[in-house]
Amino acid sequence: MTKTSFCLATAALALSGCMPQPEDAARSTPAADSDLPSEPTGLGTAGAPSATGCVPRAKATIGSVSRVPICDDDPPPPPPPPKPGAGVTWNPPLVANGGTTTYLLQRFYADGDGGQCQGATGANAVAVETWSPTMVHDTDNRGGGCYQQFALFDPSHRLDGAHLFVDFVQSPGGDGQCDTPGTREIPHVASVTGAWTTWSTPYRIDTDDRGGGCLQTFRVEGRTDVVLDVSWSVTPGGDGGQCWSQGTAAAFAGRPVTIGLDMDGRPGGCQQSLRLRVNSDIDGDGVVNTADNCPQIANPSQVDCDGDGAGDACDPENARWQVSDNPAPCHIDHDTHALWYTLEFYALRSYVDVSSCHAATRYERYLRYSNDCSWNISESQCCMTGGPGAFEACGCFPVGNGEWDCDNQIDINRCYLPGGGVAMFSSQTDISAEAISSSNESPAR
Repeated sequence: MTKTSFCLATAALALSGCMPQPEDAARSTPAADSDLPSEPTGLGTAGAPSATGCVPRAKATIGSVSRVPICDDDPPPPPPPPKPGAGVTWNPPLVANGGTTTYLLQRFYADGDGGQCQGATGANAVAVETWSPTMVHDTDNRGGGCYQQFALFDPSHRLDGAHLFVDFVQSPGGDGQCDTPGTREIPHVASVTGAWTTWSTPYRIDTDDRGGGCLQTFRVEGRTDVVLDVSWSVTPGGDGGQCWSQGTAAAFAGRPVTIGLDMDGRPGGCQQSLRLRVNSDIDGDGVVNTADNCPQIANPSQVDCDGDGAGDACDPENARWQVSDNPAPCHIDHDTHALWYTLEFYALRSYVDVSSCHAATRYERYLRYSNDCSWNISESQCCMTGGPGAFEACGCFPVGNGEWDCDNQIDINRCYLPGGGVAMFSSQTDISAEAISSSNESPAR
């Protein structure tokens, strides 16, 4: 098109009233990377003409957040993604067929002002054990946002059985800045014929000065030796409040990693880099994962004092409890009702660690027996009417000459630890399943 015809075409657009909106104006200039995809689907059908004469597409169906109207004369979508190594900066060079290296692939691109999505834009492939090029998020009130997609190229099947996921959601109190939220699995590809087209579903980040931000969680399932390292930090000189949960963390089976994005008009942005590892010793303690009794926490000694299979470094309770045979009566509680009363008889039970951990003895106050009686029955009689064993269970206290007294013991709480202090446990629900299973007497009554 000649310069004259271009100007005439531009003038015709102005007269028709259908000039691109700010967000589209940025998109109308093709990105330098020809690997950019067409706009994600899900925008709905065409709407009525706007005041500018444009026929806007329906707003995105993400909550109630409206997108900027887009004219029907949007530029055509870019061409399909090229073959690996052609027209895309694959870093390092991706050998699609015939190679054995496993790669993590990432795409990072803008649909508006490209200044909001910097660093490793376009498509990049990075071999396992290597950090990916840094993606810089700096979305604000400029038009458009940033898209992310991922894939795995695994010609040697090193990742068979592993599943990698990205969860993308709006933070609590957020205001529609996270398009196409949800969970997507990162697809595996073992061989490629023609163009590379297999990517995870794209999601769009468009944080600005609205409330809240976006949460991005990386998860690994199915294998204990596959690790995805996540590096997340503020750009030099930037405002760190835009990048939640900064640092470097490892996502592996049972432990996801979540980072928060809240970029806006504050200085700087957030930079993200990933590294995929296939590691037989995640915690680096010299013991392979399959034999490690704490595979996620380094413990070279593998000490397990209670012999439950979980090493001391990661065992939430280093002890093997055995309950005492002789619970001590310690409290009789009187509860009043309209036509009767109830006596509740509590006892103090001890738990002793019988393992080599030598944990301190624990004590539990528990309800051992209760009895409902009418008002014409004394408390002593009420204690005695519970059937065989009720007298001992009542916990009445001896007063001499073979006599026992319950009446004067009501509402006196003697459930204390030896040497002072209240009972460590208040009910059997505070006792671990391990303690209950190894008890001589069941805590349940």
